[in-house]
Amino acid sequence: MKKAFKILLRVAILVVFAVLAFSLFIPVYDFDEPVAFHGDVLVNPYQDVDCGHWHKANFHAHTKRYGGFTNGRDSAPVIDSVYNFFGFSYAGVSDYMNVNQSFSNKENFIPSYEHGWGIFKIHQLCLGAHDVRFIDYPFWQTLSMKQHTLNKLGETSVLAIPAHPDFVDGGYSPSDFKYLSNYRLMEVVNGYCVSEAHWDSALSNGHLVYIIGDDDTHDVLRSTDVANCFTIVNAERLDSESIIDALVAGQTYAVDFRLRKGETLDEKKADMDTTLPWLVKARLSGDTFSVVMSRKAKTIQFIGQNGRVLATAEKTNSASYVVKDSDTYIRTVCNYPDHTDVYLNPVTRQTSENVPIQRLDHINYWKTAILWSAYVIVIVVCVCFLRKRR
Repeated sequence: MKKAFKILLRVAILVVFAVLAFSLFIPVYDFDEPVAFHGDVLVNPYQDVDCGHWHKANFHAHTKRYGGFTNGRDSAPVIDSVYNFFGFSYAGVSDYMNVNQSFSNKENFIPSYEHGWGIFKIHQLCLGAHDVRFIDYPFWQTLSMKQHTLNKLGETSVLAIPAHPDFVDGGYSPSDFKYLSNYRLMEVVNGYCVSEAHWDSALSNGHLVYIIGDDDTHDVLRSTDVANCFTIVNAERLDSESIIDALVAGQTYAVDFRLRKGETLDEKKADMDTTLPWLVKARLSGDTFSVVMSRKAKTIQFIGQNGRVLATAEKTNSASYVVKDSDTYIRTVCNYPDHTDVYLNPVTRQTSENVPIQRLDHINYWKTAILWSAYVIVIVVCVCFLRKRR
């Protein structure tokens, strides 16, 4: 027992050492208090879109990598062919900590990967990545760690996107998104979870964050793992620049397509071809926001500040909402009898058409110096202890 205790003690010290070593170069951030959307101008990302240019897209899929150590079953060509079968115009591959170059010769190739290897699944989807950041934090993460990761990923990728925020307890929390900034999109709809509370936290605190949806598939040959969650992108051209521009402009919406176990890929495709609802119109006229879908929905909900449902229309393919002076944002969710859900980007209240992007984080150099000094002291103590025991 005494020998086992010594071994456990040394392991614990090594873990502390590793955590502190990873954390040593993370600055301490102070965060300004967020300001909710305000102003006399209502900004609708769909106001000028041509609804004849909607395309299905998936940005999050995994191939078999590292000898199968990570969760992935298929090759990039298989993923591409299956999504083509379902009529997708874009099928991205986002392996863990690796940019898959299989289709780098394509005009619509967006170099992408999923960042993160910690136990609490605090992951980021990196689109337009020109380098891979291998640093991550294996256990818990402070708000400063999460912000620092977004900042550093933003230096090496066009878009650093919080992925599946509601995946596990201990990862991202809704309260994190009150203060986190320096990102433009959130993966709200994912094959493993729907993170509406996290999105509403960001929007309610004045962060203009648009939605994407992704399968996060690990085996496209299973009907329950493909064409479930995806993004509808409005783009006249389907090159990589046009796709990213549409994402940043919010000219997208996310779909959580109904999941039916036991059906084949052929059966699922037939269902999708006949039942998938499309956005026909989302237009502002004065202070009235009107939504028209291609299919009659069970409910069309208008949701505002703090995720509160403000109005609901039932058994219709169209609905309108008069935006009140007290409404900071309005987003729309269409629910269908077959359990398909469609999530639209928000109309936001702004001071002008040129929407400012809120940034809240600032490095506190004094706190950083104090914390780093404490880390160094603990690391030195750990090293001395291990050397002495040895």
